[in-house]
Amino acid sequence: MCTVINRLFSYTGDFRYSPSMLNCPPLQNKKTIDVLYLDNTNCNPAQKLPSRKEATNQIKEIIEKHPEHDIVIGLYHIGKESLLVDLAKYFKTWVIVTPQRLERLKMLELENVFEIKNGAGRIIAVYLSEITYGNMVRWNRDHSTIAIIPTSRKINPNHKDIHVVPYSDHSSFEELTEFVSRLKPCSIVPLVKTEKCETYFKSYLSATKKHEVTIPETVKAYMKNPNKMAVGLIRYPLRNLIRKRAAKGVETFEDNLPFVVEHQKCSLTLYKEKYSLPRKTMKKKNKKQV
Repeated sequence: MCTVINRLFSYTGDFRYSPSMLNCPPLQNKKTIDVLYLDNTNCNPAQKLPSRKEATNQIKEIIEKHPEHDIVIGLYHIGKESLLVDLAKYFKTWVIVTPQRLERLKMLELENVFEIKNGAGRIIAVYLSEITYGNMVRWNRDHSTIAIIPTSRKINPNHKDIHVVPYSDHSSFEELTEFVSRLKPCSIVPLVKTEKCETYFKSYLSATKKHEVTIPETVKAYMKNPNKMAVGLIRYPLRNLIRKRAAKGVETFEDNLPFVVEHQKCSLTLYKEKYSLPRKTMKKKNKKQV
């Protein structure tokens, strides 16, 4: 959460909403959020998702029905680490991962339930793309194996031993509705641009007048062509703002250049501090004696 030009912005990132989140100090200041950047991955009223606890219990039931099988869990590069820890502790087994994934897991400082040695445990974390019909046949040829894909995406299994469970680290539509209704922001920007969700939450938006910010034409010109400042915007061309190392014996000067663009109470200040620019020196040519 941050404030820019008296406007309050909140960015959820990937998140699974829980009411306890509203106890976070930044959300308890009673200030109206002007723009809410919302994780709308599962923003579909027709899609029903169980809680993560319910989905985890479904996975445990599947594993319990296959006591002699190896369990392959299909995951992305990151995400669902808490699920792996939960399963490892519940079934009292190591989770086999690749050395690369183990390095990322160490950064998260999770409980020590991961191992890279093959055969050390029943549960094996693999990349989702590895769960294919061919691999299922090969794995079962070596040892009885089932695969579990914890995802809210619609996936049609191509093998009888592949189980898709609607486990998601993204909020369900019902959770998003509760979250937005409690925050009452002025506007919503969906993080997943292909999935529009603003219309579902219009009734929960705050009636506070929105602040319209207009980008000055001079700033637009600079954004389009940063290598050439708009005429009249600043005193010096952009190339003079680049720090240059003065040659030995060449005099330098220090200059502070403030540039201010004002437009409808919106100001932009670009400040250059202590740039060393070479001072042009003129050398007198020796006149030839006649």
